[in-house]
Amino acid sequence: GVCLWLWGWARFKACFFPWLVLGFAWPLIFLEESLGFHLRLVMVKASSGLLEWLGVGVVREGTTLISAPNPEKGRALGAIFSLNVEGACSGMRSLFALLMVGAIFSYVKQPTFWRRIFLFLWSFPLAILANLTRIMILLGASAVFGQAFAVGDEQKETSNFHFLSGIVVFMVALLGLQAISSLFSRIWRRKRVTKTSITV
Repeated sequence: GVCLWLWGWARFKACFFPWLVLGFAWPLIFLEESLGFHLRLVMVKASSGLLEWLGVGVVREGTTLISAPNPEKGRALGAIFSLNVEGACSGMRSLFALLMVGAIFSYVKQPTFWRRIFLFLWSFPLAILANLTRIMILLGASAVFGQAFAVGDEQKETSNFHFLSGIVVFMVALLGLQAISSLFSRIWRRKRVTKTSITV
């Protein structure tokens, strides 16, 4: 309001987007209990569905993914992995960060308002996909290297691998945003060339 009153609409428009970006710094902690829980359920269902599609036996107990028993190979329930998708693994915190990254990325990569909005909206499904990728990596590492290495144990709550796997979330999301942005720009460029050729 002060910017609009003192410097006018032109300066207000120039400062509007940076002001919106500052809004992402406000912690929406109250959403972690409501929206975060639903995201946990989405992650558990998506992970178990993907594992079953890959032919990996899995038992779902609440928000915990447990490897199914295999009597033929002498494997008990949870012998390969047992991962509890807690609040931190729901993707809620990374969603906030990715929304900010998606907003900045869209603002820089696309020239018009509606194209920026279109690209920004892809941040939501990409955040879920990126977090799903992280969970699958943790489950795979648990099966290959053991639960203590991939996730952690009672003495060490979070392993270094578990901590570093969070980088995968941003890598997958940024690659997805770049791919969608490039595809959208290519389609838009073709439409402009087609319109120009028709006009000529």
